[in-house]
Amino acid sequence: PANLDLVIVPALLFSVQGDRQGYGGGFYVRFLPSVPSSCIRLGALPDALVLPSLPRDLWDVPMDLILSETRLLPTSASRL
Repeated sequence: PANLDLVIVPALLFSVQGDRQGYGGGFYVRFLPSVPSSCIRLGALPDALVLPSLPRDLWDVPMDLILSETRLLPTSASRL
């Protein structure tokens, strides 16, 4: 993970703030904190599954960008 520049993250839902609802296995909850802060976190999902907001836990790492079939959305968590 220390050498990554970009991580494409799947989810069930994303919010425009960059929060994600995953599949419940916790893989990305454990993995994302291990990537460097310079690594771009890109969430990819259809427009219909990008919501105005989602709950966020203390351990959640938000996405920098959300990519859908119609837009590339910088999030409020974006460091770009």
